Amino acid sequence: MWLRRQLLAASVFLLPVSAWTAPIPASEYVFVRDLDRWVGVLRGEWVLVGKLDADGNFKEHYQYRFGSGTSLIPMHAVINVHPIKRRPVYELRSFRLIKGVMMPGGRFVPDPGDSVLTFEEYKSKYTPASVPIWNLPGYFKKVEKPMDTKDGKE
Repeated sequence: MWLRRQLLAASVFLLPVSAWTAPIPASEYVFVRDLDRWVGVLRGEWVLVGKLDADGNFKEHYQYRFGSGTSLIPMHAVINVHPIKRRPVYELRSFRLIKGVMMPGGRFVPDPGDSVLTFEEYKSKYTPASVPIWNLPGYFKKVEKPMDTKDGKE
């Protein structure tokens, strides 16, 4: 019993220094382009179904009346519906972001005189709390990267 306690105490105090200075994971988000994703865009009483190209432009393949059956149409998510109230969003145009609001009916209204943000600037500062890009041709994926604990650098 005495030997077991001594071994336990020794294992706690004699841990290698590398165990004390092990890298601490830091969260980072990377953009993953997804041009194969089916999306829907609400236009009046119609839902247009298609895909987004690399610039965020919508390419229509199907359409149906909102609320009707969709059994012959690929599974999709309607990307411009925000019921009840206006929601701040960005719209992607040629890798430049235009800030505006998405109206309850699915119509984007740009903010007058607001500055344009590049996609690279947005991507470098992205967090889940960021204002979303409603026509983003992909998604942001969380990756863990080690951070050096000695000087706080990667």
